[in-house]
Amino acid sequence: MIFFACKEQHDIEVSKLIKNEDFYNNRVEDNYLNSSFWNQFGDYYIQNNQLKKGIECFEKSFSLDSSNYNLSFKLSEFFLKQLSLRKSHKYLENCLRIDSLKTQPYLNLAQLYIFKADYNSALKFINLGLKKNRYLPQGYCMKGICYKHIRDTIGALSSFKTAIEIDPDYFSAYTELGLMLTMQNDSNAIHYYKNGLSVLPQNIEAWFGLCWAYQSFGKNDLAMNEYKRLILVYPKHINSKFNLGLIYLERGEVEMAKEMFNQIIEVEPKHIDALINLYKCYKLEGDNNKYNEMMYRISVIDSTYFL
Repeated sequence: MIFFACKEQHDIEVSKLIKNEDFYNNRVEDNYLNSSFWNQFGDYYIQNNQLKKGIECFEKSFSLDSSNYNLSFKLSEFFLKQLSLRKSHKYLENCLRIDSLKTQPYLNLAQLYIFKADYNSALKFINLGLKKNRYLPQGYCMKGICYKHIRDTIGALSSFKTAIEIDPDYFSAYTELGLMLTMQNDSNAIHYYKNGLSVLPQNIEAWFGLCWAYQSFGKNDLAMNEYKRLILVYPKHINSKFNLGLIYLERGEVEMAKEMFNQIIEVEPKHIDALINLYKCYKLEGDNNKYNEMMYRISVIDSTYFL
């Protein structure tokens, strides 16, 4: 038993060693019209981070056999990630010719139209997908995004909420609801951001959204605490430092405000909003040298600001 086990392991290791680029190249002539061979060759290239060669092999495989659903979908995904929308569309349509009961091709086709800002066409494909399966949280979240862009607020909110009803862990719907409700001056935004953070703790999008919601609804103590916690975890997050600086300035804590704005311009010397608020800080302190320095730096970036 030990002998055969060792031999089997040896064969596996040899197999791993020989399946390199030469292994496939030496077999091209005998397998030139073999779709499966080109598919495997493509997988080899993808596993070795050679995307261009991998896609070329997959396309060769597809030219020999266009009835392979997984291959068509794989190609559509690669081209979608590259924003080669026309090619992605071609392979997604082929997926549906092979199996019209699959739902993901409909949603990916919708995503192509969202990229093109053609939201009505996107909604058409989303609805086709939802006809096949009405329990798709991604479909409802995408509907919400389309409705948001065409300014159908009721439709957007309803769609995002439906996504969460189907899947209480569907993170994107929470952040979308948080953002929309903050913009509508509805403090329920805080609830949705908190729920989003319960799904993905310390996610920067939801965490910053919660901070901003607290600040928007006048809960500055809570906002400050959350901004400080966020900055400890993400010390390069400029928007959090800027908003925290604004709260300090509003409270008359000029030194703390200056600290935040100075940290920003150390990283982004031309961050005009930070410079403007530093200008205000130095003006409040009566520091004419710094005040004039900020005026000059602002004028270099925006010559019309003091006109």
